[in-house]
Amino acid sequence: MSLDILVARLTGQALLHEKLLADDAAQLGRRPAPEKWSAVENLAHVARHHEVMLDRLRQMAATSGEIAFPAYVPEQDPAWPAWQRLTPAEVRERLRALRQEMVAFVEGQAERLSAMRGSHPAFGPLPGEGWLELFLVHEAHHQYLALRALGLAKR
Repeated sequence: MSLDILVARLTGQALLHEKLLADDAAQLGRRPAPEKWSAVENLAHVARHHEVMLDRLRQMAATSGEIAFPAYVPEQDPAWPAWQRLTPAEVRERLRALRQEMVAFVEGQAERLSAMRGSHPAFGPLPGEGWLELFLVHEAHHQYLALRALGLAKR
């Protein structure tokens, strides 16, 4: 995938964060079911996943070999409970800053992305671009869940 397309997808997909997080805070925080995340929790997860992905990409960029990464499981992440309690405004600010950081990293590593290697437990060995593709698909899934939770909260 070309750098221009990847940056455009990172930039364009982030616009939905802004739209969702501009909604009513009470509705954003309402869970559709006790065991399901609210819209803001889904977007906080997206924000936290930015940090996790940036860390993994930096590790791949720092080595010439392939690194095997474990699955990211929020419930096993000691940082997740603090992220889960963030307000919509706090999630919005963190998402903005982390997205800028991710785009800057991608642009700065453009020549090396295809050479960077990491192994995912479910998808196997992937180049840097493959990790970014997974990141975008994962993010889109949680954006969908946030939209759904918000829609149910408005009923």
